[in-house]
Amino acid sequence: TFVETLPEDDTVECDNIPDAITLTATDNCDNELEIVQFSQTRNNTVCASEYELVRTWTITDCAGNSASHTQTITVVDTTP
Repeated sequence: TFVETLPEDDTVECDNIPDAITLTATDNCDNELEIVQFSQTRNNTVCASEYELVRTWTITDCAGNSASHTQTITVVDTTP
């Protein structure tokens, strides 16, 4: 399981995108978890300053069990 509070989906202005946080995890049987893997995908829309960031964190133990968390950040440009 992840240790930290998991980041929630959010909508932010194009000049206020939060940094991705570092997550850690624990396992009830495995003390040597693989490092949490992080990936980020940008899904563009018609306007270059409005898009969607999809962030995914995944952890896997030695038995192949895994857990993941996905955060979607919708980036908007509402300032004239």
